[in-house]
Amino acid sequence: MLTLNASASLMMYEMNGYIDMDLVQLGLKLGTCGLLLLTILIPTVALPVAFYFCAFVLQVCRWFYPPSQDGVNSQQYLNAVRTVFGRISYLVARIWHGYEIVGLENIPKDGPALLIGYHGEVVFDYTYFVPNSYLQSGRFCYTVLNKKFFNMPGLKGFIEACRITPRSYETCVQILQNKHLLVITPGGNAEQTFGGPYYDVVWGNRTGFARLALETKVPIIPVFTENIREVCRNIYPGRRILEFLKERRLRVLPFYGFFPVKLRTYVGKPIEYDPDNTTPQELAALTVKGMEYLIKQHQRLPGSLVLGLMDRFYDSRKAETPAEESED
Repeated sequence: MLTLNASASLMMYEMNGYIDMDLVQLGLKLGTCGLLLLTILIPTVALPVAFYFCAFVLQVCRWFYPPSQDGVNSQQYLNAVRTVFGRISYLVARIWHGYEIVGLENIPKDGPALLIGYHGEVVFDYTYFVPNSYLQSGRFCYTVLNKKFFNMPGLKGFIEACRITPRSYETCVQILQNKHLLVITPGGNAEQTFGGPYYDVVWGNRTGFARLALETKVPIIPVFTENIREVCRNIYPGRRILEFLKERRLRVLPFYGFFPVKLRTYVGKPIEYDPDNTTPQELAALTVKGMEYLIKQHQRLPGSLVLGLMDRFYDSRKAETPAEESED
């Protein structure tokens, strides 16, 4: 043992003659700090940068399709913009997350529908789902976002082209009455912050989406993206502080990540209900059960960042399916 320690000490002494160990340690510290800083900054700035890049692409498309009085160029312009956005989204989603959509046939080819989604730490999945579903089905969904998003300067044209609408009950009713598709995430910031590794559905007593569906008599379709909570992770300050935040309705925590985990969006079957004999509370409860069923069927619980990364190359859940079926 003494001989090994002496040899190691001699080796370190000889290395010091050729390598500045203080410089190596400084480099490791700076590299670690830089990596941590990037994992916090990237998810924070990724979506705004993507939005402004798309706004630039929109202006380029406008040069090729200037507005005309007959409206033909305007429709060609919108189709061109949405197709370009779809192609960009497809490349980023496919390369970084191996993104897929399963069950797109559950969305009607024409007519209105209300798509109810699960809200992860960051809604990267819906920036992938809406353009990619447009490429595959030809239908571009309206999306409800927080009103704060509309305060960002320079995005008016992008918002109109991508059918992004503020949270307004009357506007949502009009969209569905005009036979469009509408995406809503009832959980919002509460689900984003408190969903946790078990992908809890945190909708509280929210029934607005149920009242909307009952008034317009449209199908409700649950949509869930596997591993969405592994893309970015919240920095949890502890149970007591979380309870403190809940009491004061402070529902935003710092997050880090943008990890290239496997993402797969599952479009569930429409919720079966009778619009004339169902209350908003009953319909909301049915939708929660539908969402929880999708999560139970398609999400590893608790979520795992490491296994989510491994899913890019090997889907262990598919490998387990035949064994489970044989046991039944």
